[in-house]
Amino acid sequence: MPQNDKSIANECLLHQKYLADSYAGMARETACDSLFSDVLKICQEELQANHQIFNYMSQQGWYQVQNADQTQISQAQSQIQQMQSM
Repeated sequence: MPQNDKSIANECLLHQKYLADSYAGMARETACDSLFSDVLKICQEELQANHQIFNYMSQQGWYQVQNADQTQISQAQSQIQQMQSM
């Protein structure tokens, strides 16, 4: 079955999300500082690739994002501040 650019980009984005999540999990679970640093670097690279694919899809109109209103932004900031104070 032939794939179009949108479906290929979507598969790439899903794959990048999986990789970033996997590396983040690995970084959380390692007790070795040097391994943590290496995995963290790879995770950041995967997140950057994820962001690039997302931007491409967004520019093509394939990934639509709803803008948050000020109330939603304030609620999210409040939740983050509460978590940081724990």
